Amino acid sequence: MLTPHLHFRGDCAAAIALYEKAFGGRAQVYMTCADGSIGHAEFAIHGQRVMLNDNIEMMGKATGPTVGLWLSFSTAVDLEACFALLSDGGTELYPPAPEDWSECVAQCVDPFGVQWGLYLDKE
Repeated sequence: MLTPHLHFRGDCAAAIALYEKAFGGRAQVYMTCADGSIGHAEFAIHGQRVMLNDNIEMMGKATGPTVGLWLSFSTAVDLEACFALLSDGGTELYPPAPEDWSECVAQCVDPFGVQWGLYLDKE
């Protein structure tokens, strides 16, 4: 099993609050550091476990490509609502629109720098 792990620059709690609105559910915070930062949290997005933390000391040391997370939706209404929340204060890369392979596809970077791809599942 592959588990995505998102690292933040001291704003993990704010990211969790956004993701709780965008995807529903509640994050489980398992470790809070003495400075108030999040040492380890987990959140389920569409049934997939995602780990999150503030990893300030590692920022700037990571190398390699940017990774985006892609989510499928069963309705365009849900997709567009999630896109609106994630892109607010972030960057719209591709607003919701039809593509050859899906009736609705969108991409954005949220205010915390995480790239999201959203698409309507044909099935």
